[in-house]
Amino acid sequence: MIQKLFVTIFLILFSFNNSYANIIRDSEIEETINLVIAPLKTVSGIQDLKIFVINDETPNAFTLGGTIVFIHSGLITKFPDPDVLRGVVAHELGHILGQHISRRQETIDNYTLVAMGTAAIGLATAIGTGSPGVAIMLAGNHVAERSVQAYSRTFESSADQMALKLLGKSHHSSIGMIKFFEQAQVNSKSNLINPYEQTHPLSHDRLLVLKSYNKKSKFSTSQNTKELIYKFHRTSVKLAAYTTALNKLPECDYKENVDEFTHYMKAIACFRVSNFDDALNHVNRLVMKLPKDPYYHELKAQILFEAGKNSALTEYNIACEIKSNDHLMLLGRAIVGINTYTNEPLKLTEFYKDLLFVIEKEPDNLLALYYMALYYEKKGLKAKSYLNSAIIAHKSGNRKNARTLAAEALKELDEKSPDWYKANDIIAANK
Repeated sequence: MIQKLFVTIFLILFSFNNSYANIIRDSEIEETINLVIAPLKTVSGIQDLKIFVINDETPNAFTLGGTIVFIHSGLITKFPDPDVLRGVVAHELGHILGQHISRRQETIDNYTLVAMGTAAIGLATAIGTGSPGVAIMLAGNHVAERSVQAYSRTFESSADQMALKLLGKSHHSSIGMIKFFEQAQVNSKSNLINPYEQTHPLSHDRLLVLKSYNKKSKFSTSQNTKELIYKFHRTSVKLAAYTTALNKLPECDYKENVDEFTHYMKAIACFRVSNFDDALNHVNRLVMKLPKDPYYHELKAQILFEAGKNSALTEYNIACEIKSNDHLMLLGRAIVGINTYTNEPLKLTEFYKDLLFVIEKEPDNLLALYYMALYYEKKGLKAKSYLNSAIIAHKSGNRKNARTLAAEALKELDEKSPDWYKANDIIAANK
């Protein structure tokens, strides 16, 4: 029986305390988020700002320092408003620029950062049962929840002030911050634990300051374009469809594009339960309406692949042609291609090129490195396969496996070749 791969948008990578958190990597979602925060990158001077989305329905955000901000998926699904995301990220940038994170706090486990760069579109494996749900674990690294600093009220007010400056300089409104904090304050009055307030102490005075500033601002109302609002609503629908319990999927109650968003949500919902016929019916309507949309072709490719159809690769080719040089999409195509032609190594060269492109873009992408090792194995290049596996072990912090695999690679590598030096470096670094 051919093992089918359920291609989804998330990959489990980290454990927060005793629970696992999905880090979501998806081309469409990341593109939309980057469009929203692009003005903040410019005015803050942090051009290499990275946003990682955690699969958690509680609206929250935090930073551990450096140039990384974590947001929960619930921040987008429960607040489908670009101003809210931009405002919350601006606040976290306030903590970074204000150096509110201690150096001990800021020193994140290197392997954790490596793992974050690993996930592309995620893969969960349906092991013979046809039902998705078992996640591939490429790295067992940890970001302890205790590492998320509980800020003082002074730091919170300081971060608010910096956020307001950043929003003003970028010609955007603080209305999203107000909306988010108002809801957080409502939640704080309930009997439910408010995760945001645990790390970001709220106060009535903070909200008054935000409202007072907004009244005087030149940008007191939303400045988002219609196109950005459409993209953000669509991203919210996609995230909700993948991450929400099927019996709790929200209604698409937007004023515009309701039919499109409804088909998108239903296509993903059917896909999640392996109802491929209905999933294809919904996604085909989307493709017919927007034939040049790469993400609808990508979803169709994923559905066809899970259904065991070779035509999945055709759809991936269309998606990659429309959105060329998208490394996450190319990684998806490579994964589908290598699994489709697993017994026909002569057809794998094209996907090798895809993997090279991905690894050049994200050298620490363990999923790409894994499929590169698999490619070399299929091509009969055992030494290179062992070397790539050794690199994965090294980047994952598995010293013993790194040494063992590098030693295996050395048995067949030409002495003093570049790969020979790499293998020796790995052994030396993991003693």
